[in-house]
Amino acid sequence: MNILFIGYSDTANVSNRVARALNRYVGDKARVITTGPPHPFGYTEDIVLERDGANGMDEARDLVRDADWIINTGDSNYPAMFMLLAQFGVTERDRRYRWATRHGGSTLRSDPKRIARQDHEFGFERRFVAPDLFRFVRHNPRARPYLHAMDIVLPELPTIPGDKLRVCHSPSNPEIKGTAEITDAIECNVLQGPFETVFRQRAQHHIFVDQINKSIGGFGAASIEALACGLVVLCDTHHVHSAVYNWIPRPPIVPVESGDDVRAFIDDVRDKPRLVETYRRAALTWAQTYLTDACVYDYWMKNLV
Repeated sequence: MNILFIGYSDTANVSNRVARALNRYVGDKARVITTGPPHPFGYTEDIVLERDGANGMDEARDLVRDADWIINTGDSNYPAMFMLLAQFGVTERDRRYRWATRHGGSTLRSDPKRIARQDHEFGFERRFVAPDLFRFVRHNPRARPYLHAMDIVLPELPTIPGDKLRVCHSPSNPEIKGTAEITDAIECNVLQGPFETVFRQRAQHHIFVDQINKSIGGFGAASIEALACGLVVLCDTHHVHSAVYNWIPRPPIVPVESGDDVRAFIDDVRDKPRLVETYRRAALTWAQTYLTDACVYDYWMKNLV
């Protein structure tokens, strides 16, 4: 089975992580093409057409020709995807292929009815949806919450020097993540930059605060990355529909909905190092169990049938 992720961009790098996991078990069968600029933090897609030019188009043509599944990378920018595919003689709902889409970020949240109508019109057989967005598609039998593998999962809890409880936050978008409220409520280090740099920096902390935005109310890639560091993760999860956990294992995330909630939790555990270590160990164990290439391969292949 040849699987081709294609679209304008993939900010959270989910497509690359899933493709890498699949390729561990099916050979070089899953590939990623994006038409937009290279990822700002240096993730390596197979082909970035804006970067690779004519050589990229030649390779893309071969990948499209050989694909069994075509899956949108997650930005819901279907015009960009179909304009590219049209250059290779592929039309919408081309029956040579099986079609799927992935939804992450704010697009589905901002206009779920329009996106649902488009997904139906384009005949997508599967809709892979981020856990915080699954509430919008929970009655659709074609919808699945998605799980992706991690680039790095620590083999053991890192030792953090000193006695001070260290807290961090790494917003992809400070306004969306509620960064101002978080930093007003607690003392924390705000980390930003390429994934591997931020991953190493996070691992020198005990607690990670993802977001406290009531309009999001769910965990995304940042929370998953923090669990893989063995961090206690605090996040507003009130919009994660219970049906999500029929498909993916519930991560050990501490639910919070405000800066006051964040402050109260940290005040409670500040002088309880054994409790903090218990939370951290639960986080890392979950990541080591469920964010492996093998688990992600099994999950996606089971749902691409």
